[in-house]
Amino acid sequence: MKVHPDADIFPMMPDDELAVLAEDIKANGLIHPIITGDFEGGEVLVDGRNRLRACEMAGVKPTFRKLNGEDQKAFILSVNINRRHMTAGQRAMATAVIYPTPTKLKRKRAGQAGSGRGPDQIDSSILAKARAVLAFAPDLASAVLAGSVTLNDAHAKVKQDRLTLESTEASMARLRAEAPDIADLVVEEKLKLAEGLSALDARITETRRQQETATRV
Repeated sequence: MKVHPDADIFPMMPDDELAVLAEDIKANGLIHPIITGDFEGGEVLVDGRNRLRACEMAGVKPTFRKLNGEDQKAFILSVNINRRHMTAGQRAMATAVIYPTPTKLKRKRAGQAGSGRGPDQIDSSILAKARAVLAFAPDLASAVLAGSVTLNDAHAKVKQDRLTLESTEASMARLRAEAPDIADLVVEEKLKLAEGLSALDARITETRRQQETATRV
């Protein structure tokens, strides 16, 4: 069965934890059913990839429950974040991946399926950082979600990279306006950007020197 793309962003349990879960299911049965739902014209697995795999390992026939009108995104976010040991940065990034643009959920009564954490229940400043990283550097966002990079470190790198990019774009705009021939050399990688800027400054200096010389004469 295909997995809902939002559920697929969360990593599977390590093999040793799956083995423990399989032993528990073998001894006590599957307590929580596998959750499915309709998505893009077909039925997909919404929650329970680990339980389904553990059932296969234990030789136990799984039971299923299909969502009936629940918000699938909110359900996936709630059950995964609440059951996993995740940092605030990972929670924010998971929320950003599922809700990449600001949105509001209808709040649900306590205990109702899919209630729990939503995009409006994550600190807005942390969520803004996560969305900025996701938009500018998806690979870095994946590293944050996996726990190999902190959100703060990822966000600091994105800020620096954006400043560098803006500086580069501004420098190229200056070259195109004042020295199109040098800009072409940079684009063709015959000159590095810094070399092109140095060449432009040297040209300006020489032009001024010639003007001053002509004025004296």
